[in-house]
Amino acid sequence: MFDATHYVPILKGKKGELDALKHLITGQAERLTPLVELPPIPTDWETETPGRSVQDHVSRFPPSLAKAWKERGRVFVDADSVDGQMTDGRHVIQYVVDEARALGVEAVPVIGLGQ
Repeated sequence: MFDATHYVPILKGKKGELDALKHLITGQAERLTPLVELPPIPTDWETETPGRSVQDHVSRFPPSLAKAWKERGRVFVDADSVDGQMTDGRHVIQYVVDEARALGVEAVPVIGLGQ
């Protein structure tokens, strides 16, 4: 359980931050539970439209998360920045959590109180 020495960093789920998680040594990783936010879908600024589909964007996230945090403990996942459903009908957060767990990540969904 958490105590005063347990750290919960809030991280954007971008490559650099996920790479940093990979490089934590075991003792460091045991003292934190990252809250990783799914990055928003990038915008094509010329057309002012999403640069990729929800499916394409979101399906890349669970494998990246697994590379960074597989079998290292719990990770909180926030997908508030991407709204919608996947092609199989699951909501984005359900998809991310299901797929991350299937890859060996102890993913726990989080939501805001205004949801």
